[in-house]
Amino acid sequence: MNYLRNSNSNPNPNPIRTPTLTPTPPTKPKLRILCLHGALGSASVLRSQAAPLANLSSVADLVFVDAPALSRGGRGWFDLSTYAGLDETYAYLSNILHTHGPFDGVLGLSQGAVLASILVGWFDFAIMFGGFVAQHPEVRKVYAGKEYARPSLHVYGMADRIVSPESSKRLAGMFTDPTVVVHGGGHVIPSDKASVRRVEEFVARRHAARFG
Repeated sequence: MNYLRNSNSNPNPNPIRTPTLTPTPPTKPKLRILCLHGALGSASVLRSQAAPLANLSSVADLVFVDAPALSRGGRGWFDLSTYAGLDETYAYLSNILHTHGPFDGVLGLSQGAVLASILVGWFDFAIMFGGFVAQHPEVRKVYAGKEYARPSLHVYGMADRIVSPESSKRLAGMFTDPTVVVHGGGHVIPSDKASVRRVEEFVARRHAARFG
């Protein structure tokens, strides 16, 4: 019996074709932005309030954290009149940066915006909604620092009855080159298309500056 194949025969009449594979595109890097809620808020509340910024997810991860006082039934990041609790907040957020960082930017609403303005030196940029200047004399000293040359976005409403537009404008004036967005609403993260687009454009510029 001859077990030799004819050299002219096809040993595999139905060869398996190797599929053409499309390379998986590289994952687009994102900014990481630490988000700080207001005096009566929480991480989950701010996440809901920030719903108009959903499209930022293509270029940034927003990381929401609770103030340390919430774990024991308190409120806010510090006492609004005495600023008691601010040292605890510093230590708490420093640990957040160490264990969950790095973060490129910081975003804050109301008291969270004040805190963002105080801690701007820890980040490359800051976004503040309905912010105001810290009033405690010792805290106000930080506004003289070179950190205030960092890019900043200040968003406030002309109908804000909690923080006056003048107070938010004064905070913007503490920065050397602020981007200011004024909307017709109140003490909120605005949802109108024009304001949201300005926020998206600011973050897109920060993304381009960071990643090219």
